[in-house]
Amino acid sequence: MKINHKLIIAFTLVALFVILLGILSTKNQQELQDEVDIIYTSNIGEMRFTHEIAYHLQRAKSNLRLLILESEYGTANDRDYAMLQARNSLDELDEMSKKLNETLAHNAEAVTASNHPESLPVIREQQAQLVETTSQIKTLTSIAEQLMALYADGKHPPMTAAIALEKQMQPASREAQENIEKLEVGAVNNIATSVTEIRRMIIRDMETAGAVTLTAFLFAMLLAWIISRSIVRNITRLKQASARIGNGQLDTIIDIDTSDELGELAADINKMAANIEAMTVSRNALTAEIGERKRTEEALTEQKERAEKADRAKSEFLASMSHEIRTPLHGMLGIAEHLKESGLSREQRDEVETILASGGALLSLINDILDFSKIEAGQMELEATPFEPCMVVDDVARMLRIKAEEKSILLHQQLPGDRCQLVLGDPARLRQVLINLVGNAIKFTGKGGTISVALRMQEASDGKVALTFAVTDSGIGIPADRLDAIFDKFTQADSSTSREFGGTGIGLSICRDLIQLMGGTITVASQHGEGSTFTIELALPVARQAAAAPVTTGHDGDHSCLHGARILAADDNPVNCKVLQLHLKKMGCELELAANGQEAVEKVMQGHFQLVLMDMHMPVMDGLAATRAIRAGHGEWAQIPVIAMTANVIKGTREACIEAGMNDYLSKPAKPAELKAMLLRYLN
Repeated sequence: MKINHKLIIAFTLVALFVILLGILSTKNQQELQDEVDIIYTSNIGEMRFTHEIAYHLQRAKSNLRLLILESEYGTANDRDYAMLQARNSLDELDEMSKKLNETLAHNAEAVTASNHPESLPVIREQQAQLVETTSQIKTLTSIAEQLMALYADGKHPPMTAAIALEKQMQPASREAQENIEKLEVGAVNNIATSVTEIRRMIIRDMETAGAVTLTAFLFAMLLAWIISRSIVRNITRLKQASARIGNGQLDTIIDIDTSDELGELAADINKMAANIEAMTVSRNALTAEIGERKRTEEALTEQKERAEKADRAKSEFLASMSHEIRTPLHGMLGIAEHLKESGLSREQRDEVETILASGGALLSLINDILDFSKIEAGQMELEATPFEPCMVVDDVARMLRIKAEEKSILLHQQLPGDRCQLVLGDPARLRQVLINLVGNAIKFTGKGGTISVALRMQEASDGKVALTFAVTDSGIGIPADRLDAIFDKFTQADSSTSREFGGTGIGLSICRDLIQLMGGTITVASQHGEGSTFTIELALPVARQAAAAPVTTGHDGDHSCLHGARILAADDNPVNCKVLQLHLKKMGCELELAANGQEAVEKVMQGHFQLVLMDMHMPVMDGLAATRAIRAGHGEWAQIPVIAMTANVIKGTREACIEAGMNDYLSKPAKPAELKAMLLRYLN
């Protein structure tokens, strides 16, 4: 049973007791009202009529005596008036006697119908007394009638006769008076008895009301105790069980078998405890799993840190090796370029060109190794620059045509007939791929062969241009069983290829990776002994702005700005300094050297130079710190163009230079034409 149902039943029972008390009180009040009515209608009325009879009896006696006196001594009118008053008094006395008799009869009927029949004998006695009194009154009336008859019709009897009649009246009058007094005393006694009875009834009603109230109170207390005992006992169980559950004893079961709200609450708490226990088990398992994952993450983090550390060490090693290899190579190729332009015999010139070719091959190998390392480390980033694909093909063909002519190879290009579409991409990396493909074609094509570089362009519907580059040669071709592996790392068509033609086997792998980074594909079709065709397919966005003007090579334009130009070169390597001196002297520039960055800053502050060639790796102060110091100045010299010249070509080098405040970047070894073009750009 629900708690609210229990409370409703308890309140209902208490209400029934209260209603019963009200009914009893109403009944007692009605009885009390009936008793009061009896007192009022009987005793009070009886007393009133008794007083009236006594009054009129006394008045009749007085009027009869007055009649005797007025008849004897008064006038006829006075006698008649006295006789009228006596008559009236007798009539009133008779009337009051009748009313008293009716009252006593009514009282007898009321008492007989009431709950107090014990008062009936008293009323019967009063009625007997009234009968006797009435008889006496009639005797008095008869004597009075005789007395008044003596004086009727103007008679004037002797006074002695009247006095004799008056004396006859006195015994009856006295007895009537005594009976009337008894009636009055009886009425007073009845009133006293009735008041006592009323008091008894009031006390009885109070006792009844008190008993009923006490019973209702005790019953309500009993119900409250029963209900509260049930509720408190269950609440105590709930409290104790909740405390145990709160202390971690999740297997606690609350034993409450009632069907009320507390029983439902106990069942819900049992379910909650079971769920919490299940969740605790799951949480412990999850905690263990999290701990295991955390240990795994820590191990992975440690491995990642070791890998990053190894990668940084690798990058630092590559940067160091690049710098250490490129620095002497820069000196070697620079001196060789200078010798080539001097007055040499044919034999000496051939020897110098051999040095340049070997140095170029070594430089190409170094570049391939660096690119391969960048791609492997995921550090290769492509530019998004507007360019014309036709210009890239034309540059590649122009750059390699002389090399092809040395083997009597016909190198020609096939470009779209209409104006070439401007696209957005990385022209330098695309040029690098095409140079590698065309260079391989020249390498593996015999004398008198042909090589074709073709470009097809088709606009796509998604705002891009579909580009197809095809490099076709009539060389030795690739065996069919080696076609699938031709783009793998360190793989060549034949083991004898490396011995006959040279190479490391990573050039085509780099080409494939670069094209894939651009979102394109590279494929090969070949017949062994008949030649090969390498096809590149790209889809590049249409550019919305004009391509940057190509950097001049130094063979045309106004070169007068170079004559007498004051150049400061900051480099700690004597060979590099000597190469710069030779190249700049030939260009007509005036060169001054600084052995470190601190010295370069001090010389720039003097304000005598137009441009600074800044090496990155120097003692005392490196090139980046020196450039920041220059840009932090406040004179006009603080805005002098600073060109970085470094053998460090790993990822982030160019960005670090630009961030430090340098204007541009040249990688060592720099060709004289590239150096000249850079000077013309910033000195013109």
